[in-house]
Amino acid sequence: MATHAILISFICFLSVTYTILGKGLSSDVPDLSTAGLESLVAHYDGKSGVETDGGSVVSWTPVDGNGDSLDEMIVRTTQRGNGGQELITYDGSGKLIFDDTSVGADGRYLEGILSNSESEDFTVFWVGHYKAEAPFATSGTYVYNIGPNNTSHQRDDGKGGFVVEQYNGTTYAGDDITAYDGVTTVWSTVITADNHTFYANGENLNVGGTPSGNIQADASIIIGAYSSSGYDFVGEVEQLIIFGSALSDTDRKLVERFLGSTGVGLYSDIPGLSTQALESLVAHYDGKMGVESDGGSVASWTPVDGYGDSLDEMIVRSTQIGNGSPELIKYGRPGKLIFNDSNVSTDGRYLEGKLSNAKSKELTVFWLGHYKADAPFATSGTYVYNIGINNTSHQRDDGKGGFVVEQYNGTTYAGDDITAYDGVTTVWSTVLTADSHAFYANGENLNVAGTPSNNVQANASMIIGAYSSSGYDFVGEVEQLIIFGSALSDTDRKLVENYLLSFTPLADKPEISIEKSSDAVKINFSNKSYLLSSNDLIEWSIVPGANSGMSIPTGKDRIFYQAASEFREIPTGIVLRTKIGSDTWREAQYHLDTGELFFIGEQAHGLDHYTTAGNDLWWCYMNTSNRGSGLIEFLMERNKNAESTKAKALENGWLAYTQSYYSFLEFKPLAAQKTYVNHTAPDTIGETDTTVAYTADYDIIDNSEIFYVIYRNSNNSNIYAGVGGPSLNQVVDSLPPGDGSSNRDNGVRADIAFKAIIPLSDSDKLKLFNKFPPQKAIYDDNSEAYYYVHPDGL
Repeated sequence: MATHAILISFICFLSVTYTILGKGLSSDVPDLSTAGLESLVAHYDGKSGVETDGGSVVSWTPVDGNGDSLDEMIVRTTQRGNGGQELITYDGSGKLIFDDTSVGADGRYLEGILSNSESEDFTVFWVGHYKAEAPFATSGTYVYNIGPNNTSHQRDDGKGGFVVEQYNGTTYAGDDITAYDGVTTVWSTVITADNHTFYANGENLNVGGTPSGNIQADASIIIGAYSSSGYDFVGEVEQLIIFGSALSDTDRKLVERFLGSTGVGLYSDIPGLSTQALESLVAHYDGKMGVESDGGSVASWTPVDGYGDSLDEMIVRSTQIGNGSPELIKYGRPGKLIFNDSNVSTDGRYLEGKLSNAKSKELTVFWLGHYKADAPFATSGTYVYNIGINNTSHQRDDGKGGFVVEQYNGTTYAGDDITAYDGVTTVWSTVLTADSHAFYANGENLNVAGTPSNNVQANASMIIGAYSSSGYDFVGEVEQLIIFGSALSDTDRKLVENYLLSFTPLADKPEISIEKSSDAVKINFSNKSYLLSSNDLIEWSIVPGANSGMSIPTGKDRIFYQAASEFREIPTGIVLRTKIGSDTWREAQYHLDTGELFFIGEQAHGLDHYTTAGNDLWWCYMNTSNRGSGLIEFLMERNKNAESTKAKALENGWLAYTQSYYSFLEFKPLAAQKTYVNHTAPDTIGETDTTVAYTADYDIIDNSEIFYVIYRNSNNSNIYAGVGGPSLNQVVDSLPPGDGSSNRDNGVRADIAFKAIIPLSDSDKLKLFNKFPPQKAIYDDNSEAYYYVHPDGL
């Protein structure tokens, strides 16, 4: 086999990046005080002033408040030992990447001299992140050192993880910041003569001690290390801003907002939001601000208004149920409140307060976060919030074969199965009017049923993390909770949803690798992704059953492969399958390409006659012991022929099944399917001696005109198999007696071997594929029901 190599030659260019995004902080932060602006020493902005050589950083020149270069404060790459230039690189978009991951005598950092006056006060901001694998992790990894040793910012081991530290001759430690590893963060330090306060995205990191500091004039500055002795930083820096004064809280927050930690509230974060929506904003609980914690446990959460200013009157405080300890609600930086009462008992914790809202029949609520699967009250409801109380809520409860979204406002209203969202950071939205409610997950309507009568009382109570003091505790995470006192338009709703979606983590790009041996090639790919194959790089098909690896024998025709985890176009060859059960199991297999649904189960399944309220049908349970994955429910809810099939069912024996919670799916028998009727009643009513499966008590009938369905009750999530009485009556001389009772138990037996065609829209196909894992096809038109030893009476 011929091999081909591609030779790539690299040409190195020396370049300097100058991207002017404004005129400096004087225009970028227009409300910054004159005292603050006048104390600005230097602004190192990764989008300007970075000189590179072949992608390696050579120097970095700061600017003043008007965006003019400060050449006298340039910092230049400095070698430690034999450290190569490539240990500090530039990504071209504003990030300086420090990557000395080896503990040794070789390294790189940036070094220069500031033009500052001697002062006891100082403020430093930087944007970027630490990486976990710093070589000096257990002895300190420094972002910067000014003085040297007048002030610094480093990460060191402590408190069971890694803490923030300052060193100015004495080491002072603060909170554990491990959760910020790899996450772009706004870091701030404000120093006075006898105090130092460190922040991450505006949250105080509680650095202890009472320092005695002094920043010398024309202080040296080192970025990326402690000094020539090492303690190298590993991570990224985008901005570094130094003020020669201790900024006020107002000025500090303005700079933090400019750097991106919180924005300046929804007014600037969502500039397209309508005036009507903004004016109806009640409260914005933002996990990146306003959270007061004690030893990592949440004590309270204060919301902000549209400008980012605190709304102290709507603070929610940690509230105890029984002996529930504070650590049941933890603060997991950056910005996550973690609710973790996973034990069913009378002890718990939730957050409680009061809103300052006007009485209204309309409300819109957004929250960002997720439910976890192991909530202790999973089968009776686990509440994220309850407003009113009982004016509106958001909870997860069992139903439809999994867990559904629900609202409770005195009446419980249920929607779609949301099990697939468990553990996945999601944007949840609720829009209420006087007589309607629409619930969404990442913009997808969750079809909450019913016609409510909504009324949100003035100054409504607010509970986060439970139903009330009676429990139904939430288990999961909340990052944001935004409440509007009006029913937002679809346009405004989508703007807020898109804003919140920007905080959701991006899926990891799937990886693929190849291992070669003498007789096979093994393809390895990352978990939670799929393997696709193509002959022409145009049409791609799913490789069913490939689970993070597949071996291909040598000599097989050449083919292209790729791994993918997210899809906007649907590959071919996708087959989905689920198993349900009552006394035994049945499987449903759906082909996305063709719309074919095969429903395969046991031979000679027994059906009983039901004639109450004018009905005339033969039926039996299908899923009382195993409800499956929700695939059947998904297909029935989106079946384009659902209305016409229900109308046909009403004419074929289901006369009284007009309620909206009943839905029907018609099946055609496969070639191997057999339907049987018994011909002799037992001597004693209720005896089973003439209804034993696979015996001469039964005759096979013509199944070509029989009306076969499965039907579903969405109120209890049960699925039933059925045969229409009128269609059966056309092919039998008399009604099968079954066991002689009025229900004629097991008078009809049918092999579970059926097929239906369910066409779906492209958008529904994509939802289905992203919701359920592909399988290998095991059923087709030639499939048969399996042999089953029926227990007595079945």
